[in-house]
Amino acid sequence: MRTAKAGLENRLKAREQEVATLKGKADELEGALRGVEGRHEEALAERERRAGRLRARVDELLEAQGRLENEVAQGHRQVAVAKNELGLYVRKCQNLEAELGQARAALAHAKVAISELKESSKDSGPKNMYNKRKFDDMLNQHAQEIARLKTTFTKQVDEIQSQLKKRQDEENAALHEKVAKLTEALLAAQKGSDDLNIWSADKEARTPHVTGELQALRKSAPSIFQ
Repeated sequence: MRTAKAGLENRLKAREQEVATLKGKADELEGALRGVEGRHEEALAERERRAGRLRARVDELLEAQGRLENEVAQGHRQVAVAKNELGLYVRKCQNLEAELGQARAALAHAKVAISELKESSKDSGPKNMYNKRKFDDMLNQHAQEIARLKTTFTKQVDEIQSQLKKRQDEENAALHEKVAKLTEALLAAQKGSDDLNIWSADKEARTPHVTGELQALRKSAPSIFQ
């Protein structure tokens, strides 16, 4: 009888010691779970903050993209204005070419008149000498006018081409720079979003391990948690 009682007492003490050990492990796992849950909640809050910053950054980039599109549209309008100006310059050049043609025709007429004068002035009378000097002066005037028109025409054409090339180079360089900056910013925002998703997935992958251990302990010794 005493032996049986002592055996029961020993088994009871062993059971109590086992229960105390399991409770200690359960407390430890619950503490670890609370720590993981706390870190996970903190990570989620940080993720929300970072997501908010990313959304704000994306909004800024979209706004910048809108401004860029407006500037591109404005550039197209400026190109259209430049084309109209080029049309005016072309018409002006055509007018100069017409004037140049008229001057050449006048010069040719003067040369014909001089040839006729030379044929009709074989005697060197004072009247013929006066007419010859008159035609020489007229010829010189026409030659000077042709030279002036040619110089003006060449100078204006060169100036038009130079202005159009300079404006096009400046607009292209500015647009390329803005597009490059916007693309770089969008890529940086995309990378930040990808890094945030990877970091959050890594945090969430750690939680089931501790939770699984605690659930197994609850299943093996349910009386401890009552």
